[in-house]
Amino acid sequence: MKTLNRILIVDDDQAWRQIISEQFEEMECEVHVADHLAAAEELILAYKYDLAVLDLSLSSNDHKNIDGLVLLQHIRAADPECKCVMMTGFATVDIAVKAIVEFGAIHFFRKEAFVIADFMSTISSNFSPSKISNASLGLTGEEMQSGKNNSPLIQNALVIEDDPDWRDIHSELLDSIGLAQTHCSSYGQAMGQLGRGTFSIVLLDLNLRLGEKYTPAVGLELESIRLMEKIRATKTPIIIISGLSSPDLIDKIYRDQNIFAYFEKQSYDRELLKNTILKAIQEAEFKSAENDLTNRESEVMQLVTEGMTNKEIAIRLFITPNTVKRHLKSIFAKMDVHTRSGAVAKAKSK
Repeated sequence: MKTLNRILIVDDDQAWRQIISEQFEEMECEVHVADHLAAAEELILAYKYDLAVLDLSLSSNDHKNIDGLVLLQHIRAADPECKCVMMTGFATVDIAVKAIVEFGAIHFFRKEAFVIADFMSTISSNFSPSKISNASLGLTGEEMQSGKNNSPLIQNALVIEDDPDWRDIHSELLDSIGLAQTHCSSYGQAMGQLGRGTFSIVLLDLNLRLGEKYTPAVGLELESIRLMEKIRATKTPIIIISGLSSPDLIDKIYRDQNIFAYFEKQSYDRELLKNTILKAIQEAEFKSAENDLTNRESEVMQLVTEGMTNKEIAIRLFITPNTVKRHLKSIFAKMDVHTRSGAVAKAKSK
């Protein structure tokens, strides 16, 4: 039976790339990752792979995208010996049958029902068992998205917004990236939540008096500024999402409150906000852990939070993959964890 040595993982979602990558990195396989079709095609021209794990849709903006299926065809044509597994969050039976019957995928997994133990069982049935890890935890797709069992997405967002329509918009976006969430509509509710819970990110509307028009003289921003002072004491990143667009006000908020980002509702950009939330959480996690690490370990940890593989980290830092492994071993020991996702999750609890 074929030995599993080199794997290609293609998914536009960093969390899923990391979750799948870790399974094979722990087996000391060579793992390459890509987040879009063109990058993946360059890799399959440059390397031979034993296994490819492909997301069906490689565009979060287009649910009809089937670039993963296109890539599956290219891999089967370029290297018929490479075994392929398809994954998706939204596929029809017809597409699954097409992937397996017409293009020879060995399995088609739906992300919402995904279980790592089942995934690894499929891999073990197609490759030599000598390198297949028995350490899989059996997490389900629902557990990954909700952040259970040391998934990279163990996060809780606090949304402070008085407009129910905007609360719904924020809820849908946070659900799409797997963040648990708590919603408040007033200063009093928010202060209560801040006193009781710990949060990874806060989305805050500046004007918490629905229907009232902001004027500097009235000072309707006072409640939100008092909230920001409370939030800053917890070192939780703040993203403002407000209908207030005065340049003077925005300058003042950035200058005095050290917020992470300011989004105006009039020019709402869902994907930009989504990426900003993830970046804010990652940077906060890194800062909370970096004081315990050496400068080099801090650099390695930063690249881990960005989803890089050992090989990519080695290239970026001009060190060998074995040196990266030694740094990771030291990082894990200091943080009392055993995996990359565990290190990221532990960082926020410090």
